[in-house]
Amino acid sequence: MQKRPFRFITPSEFCAENRVLETVTPSASSWGKNGYSTVWLDPSNSWVYRHLKKASERMSALSRQHHKAEGLLQRALNQALRELLLAQASDWPFMMKMGSAAQFGEAKFREHINNFFALCRDIDRGTIRNAAVDSLEKKTGIFRDIDFRIYATKRVATAKVMY
Repeated sequence: MQKRPFRFITPSEFCAENRVLETVTPSASSWGKNGYSTVWLDPSNSWVYRHLKKASERMSALSRQHHKAEGLLQRALNQALRELLLAQASDWPFMMKMGSAAQFGEAKFREHINNFFALCRDIDRGTIRNAAVDSLEKKTGIFRDIDFRIYATKRVATAKVMY
């Protein structure tokens, strides 16, 4: 058996060396029960999606409206996006459906979605409090380099969910 030469290359190098690449369209699937999203679209958790859709639309609008934000306003918008991303975690609906820490999952979803909408209200009213933003930034220190403007530059796709 003849051995082929082996070497490490970057994806860019591979593309440059191999002009013909396959194009694929993955089907909707999941590691959840039956291989699709029934776990996340159950009556026990489907109520979260109307709130997530509204929040995503709101984040997009705020990002376009305040795309030149600086200082405290910029921090508040970045924190709003953090809270939205944390509310969107699929863990919360999974917990609600599976019964494993269902109350915890619901509480975490409510915490992040409420933080998001509270920040939006403060931004709209011009009443952003430095202490409130500081507290949320310390509590959720994830995504430190996040930039809310990502929502201003691209349309955010939202899935249509049948109830």
